[in-house]
Amino acid sequence: MSTHSTAISTNVIIAAGGDSVRMGKNKQLMKLAGKPVIARTMEAFQNHPLVDRIVLIRPPSLASDFRTIASRYNISKLVAEADSGTTRMESINNGLMKTPECAAVLIHNGANPLVTETEITACIKATLEHGAAVVAQPVKDTIKTVNKGGFISKTLNRSELWAMQTPQGIQYQLAKDAYAHVINNNLECTDDVQAVELFSPQTGIKIVPASSQNFKLTTPMDLMLAESILRGQMPTPDHIHGVGEDSHRFLTEKEMRKERKTLIIGGVVFPGEPGLKANSDGDVVYHALCRAMLNALGGKEDIGHFADYLANEGLSDSKIYLINTKLFMEEKEYELTEARIIIEASRPRLADRLEEMRSTIQKILCLGEGCVGISPHSGEKLTAYGKGIGIRAFANVTLRGRM
Repeated sequence: MSTHSTAISTNVIIAAGGDSVRMGKNKQLMKLAGKPVIARTMEAFQNHPLVDRIVLIRPPSLASDFRTIASRYNISKLVAEADSGTTRMESINNGLMKTPECAAVLIHNGANPLVTETEITACIKATLEHGAAVVAQPVKDTIKTVNKGGFISKTLNRSELWAMQTPQGIQYQLAKDAYAHVINNNLECTDDVQAVELFSPQTGIKIVPASSQNFKLTTPMDLMLAESILRGQMPTPDHIHGVGEDSHRFLTEKEMRKERKTLIIGGVVFPGEPGLKANSDGDVVYHALCRAMLNALGGKEDIGHFADYLANEGLSDSKIYLINTKLFMEEKEYELTEARIIIEASRPRLADRLEEMRSTIQKILCLGEGCVGISPHSGEKLTAYGKGIGIRAFANVTLRGRM
């Protein structure tokens, strides 16, 4: 976290408390190019060197969802959360009450994820210099006022019209005084700096030109446009490859009497066969796939990154490990395109169950027909696995960067 003195420090309130009626579901939690919208918004301020702290306003019912996202994406500047109110003014005031003292406070819509570093910097500087500032876009269309009968009253001067966006900046004490004023007097504001207009008309509110990509996500079409913009910023997706291996020995008769484990390979149960010695169910195919995906992502995490914790919690189903690895891969903005598996074993007979394995793996990994290949062999009985002491699996996967 930055260590600016209070005299120049800047905090940001991110307003994410709306009901997203026009989007059809909570837009803050929707994925935008592989990440939740609110994660991209918070990252814009997390990564900005002039922003010290983040205060998040969110619906009380979704507090745990937002907290999980902040943790997953390492938003270390998040210092407080506030419940959304029945109006925007009430919500922002709730956020102000949680905002530590600073020189300038920015207020930003959680649904404006494509705000740029340049806009944030310019808004901070203008706020510190003038008292308040707002990022805005000049109106391109001709705007006319219309009377109650549906007839044009007059045409407004387009050169004087700007559409307000966020962030909107206000010096800290001015913001607290202005919001106290509008709330105590039941005044209605449609944006944040309007509170300053009503409380302190003498304060000049500086316009900061917005980039064309800084718009509020309101409808599904906006989300599609934002996806398109991000695709244009991202490099052409690359294909990366990974390999993984896993092996376990069969339990002895004595161990079987104690553990009573069933043999599971590729998600398929083989009744009557001894289980494999492992903390989990020992599914060597699922484990090899996990290792291959993690290997493709750089190999910094191993299957133990998921399996050890889950096993300690009593979760032994390797399907859970595979699902968690897939989610981890998607957080890194990759998707799986194919998986090829070799199983080395002399028992049980696998040939009759290969299609069942393929189908199960395809469903879990969301792969199409023909994208999962499985080849069993006995190794000519030259290895321990070929001699029936255990089972080994190799996996080779291809990942593609998500646009």
